[in-house]
Amino acid sequence: MFKTIFLALFVALTLHAVNPKPYAELGDQLYNSVEQFKLIPSYAPHLAINIENYLTQLKKVKAHGFEAQVDPSEAKAYLKALREIDTERRKILVALNAALYNAIEENEPKRFIAIVRSGLIKLHPIKHDLLPYYEKTFKSGTIKILDELLSEAKKQDAQEKIRQERYTQSLEEARIERMRSASQSQAQEREATLDEEIERERERVNEMLESEMIR
Repeated sequence: MFKTIFLALFVALTLHAVNPKPYAELGDQLYNSVEQFKLIPSYAPHLAINIENYLTQLKKVKAHGFEAQVDPSEAKAYLKALREIDTERRKILVALNAALYNAIEENEPKRFIAIVRSGLIKLHPIKHDLLPYYEKTFKSGTIKILDELLSEAKKQDAQEKIRQERYTQSLEEARIERMRSASQSQAQEREATLDEEIERERERVNEMLESEMIR
């Protein structure tokens, strides 16, 4: 009787629930990325990882999650299975990242597009490595997210150019001001020196006159 009720609950959960509730924070991250992984070829030789096998295992783990939702005694084993499949997910992401760089080096646009469009790779941290290849190889509008990153990068470059020009201009203005100040200082020094020479000459003449008068 209990087994029948358990099976009925399990079927109801799998039909109407999106994801299992136990450990949803980790589980949702895994289950909600299934469609993204499907965008990658089921077996990509460059990855040395069977994505189809990963998705099959993930489906089993999800079923286990619904069991754990009905039977709390399964929770511990389910959490272990979740952590193991998450480790596999991380391995695939590392391999995908390497495959993306490999696609650039070997100029394989189709593989590049498949990996980028999957949404599995965080593009912003590596945009400076991706954008030159994207701009050189593809037409604008091919990959929306890279178009946005490219536009943002060009805007930042333009702003940086303006900042550099303003900085260079400020340095030049400071240099001119120093030269002007130095010139003014030198002129003042020359004027003071000339005044001293005139005063000394006046004193010398006076001394001569006084000497003549004494005679």
